[in-house]
Amino acid sequence: MTREALAPVYASLAQTGALLGLGLLLASIMGGLRARRTVVPIRRLQQGAEKLGQGLSASQSGLVC
Repeated sequence: MTREALAPVYASLAQTGALLGLGLLLASIMGGLRARRTVVPIRRLQQGAEKLGQGLSASQSGLVC
């Protein structure tokens, strides 16, 4: 087969690769944002628990029940 005959196949492969790369990039960004939204409240609870362990009351530590 000649290169001209395979040109549409190469174009399709290039387009598929570009879309796959874009999808992976977007998935990575969204995963990072989701992880941050999960970790931040957990860290706040950890800091509050440390303050309670040091003897501060819940109102002094900023924890709200």
